[in-house]
Amino acid sequence: MLSPETIPQLLEIVRENPCVLPVGNGTKPGPEQDVPDDFTRIGMSALSGIIEYDPSEFTITVLTGTPLAEIGDALAENRQYLPFDPPLAAKGATIGGTVATGLSGPGAYRFGPIRDFLIGVKFIDGEGNLVSGGGKVVKNAAGFDFPKFLIGSCGRLGVLVELTFKVFPRPEAEMTVGLPVEGTESAVDWIGRLSRGPYDAITFEPDRGIVAFRMSGHGIALQKGIDSVDEELPVWPDEEADFFWSRQQDFGWADPDAALAKFPVTPSRIMNLEPMFSRADPPRMYGLGGNVLYLSAMPSFIEKVASKIGPGLILRSPGDHPSPWVGRAQPRAKIEKAVKVAIDPTGKFPTFD
Repeated sequence: MLSPETIPQLLEIVRENPCVLPVGNGTKPGPEQDVPDDFTRIGMSALSGIIEYDPSEFTITVLTGTPLAEIGDALAENRQYLPFDPPLAAKGATIGGTVATGLSGPGAYRFGPIRDFLIGVKFIDGEGNLVSGGGKVVKNAAGFDFPKFLIGSCGRLGVLVELTFKVFPRPEAEMTVGLPVEGTESAVDWIGRLSRGPYDAITFEPDRGIVAFRMSGHGIALQKGIDSVDEELPVWPDEEADFFWSRQQDFGWADPDAALAKFPVTPSRIMNLEPMFSRADPPRMYGLGGNVLYLSAMPSFIEKVASKIGPGLILRSPGDHPSPWVGRAQPRAKIEKAVKVAIDPTGKFPTFD
């Protein structure tokens, strides 16, 4: 693996090697497991640091190898944060790997996913050009929308170099309620009721029989918001709430020896999905108000699930998986291939297949 420390070094590596793959800190190894050995791995961790941060403009620009934890600490000094709760920060994940996999955490339910916060990008295309897209101001509308193309591309379109995000003020306080539910029907009913409220995050853990939801804002207003649903709802102590949401963001509930996959779903489909899991009962979690399923299981079981519910993303696997994706959607694949030909005409980066 080559580990450039400067952008000129990175450009030279990309230009001189016929096939390359950028890699981060390995918290989400799934997207690199299928890539042939003749691809030159480029370790991006040394390209780290905050390039520009203007709290008054609510924007931050960082190098792609910057750890999420470092970004979070810098923002916290000015009571700001990335409200989509980027996952695996405590495990050492980088901002570049988060963009490459398109991952968002619990807060994306209310505030929007990572694609709503990435406003500017610099990356190296398949011809070795340093390309810019978007900008460093929130209202910028110039140029092609490269940030949207690159989110979730898993290193298949280019090498991320610089990333600019808009950030939000951190709320004064948070409250979390953990609702014990008896069965899937009760959980889905609660998710439906809560979806009409001003909640930051709504999560369902079937194995624990819990629907948890979080509110943020001013303390008095928070309690009124909780009481508007039910005055007797069990508000968790801060320590318990912090542990729960950290466990969601870092996939602490998942089996570390199994594969981990992400599937888009809808709340209405949960009733049909849960019977599929009744026998094996794999660790799983429905996040974003029931709109995403994270499933921890053996690869063969994940393949079976994908054949029934549609495509997903493999975040990690105990063995080599033929692709970062499982159950690929062909219409989408055609669009991605057309974009890849335009950005990477020589095939320097891995394919989407």
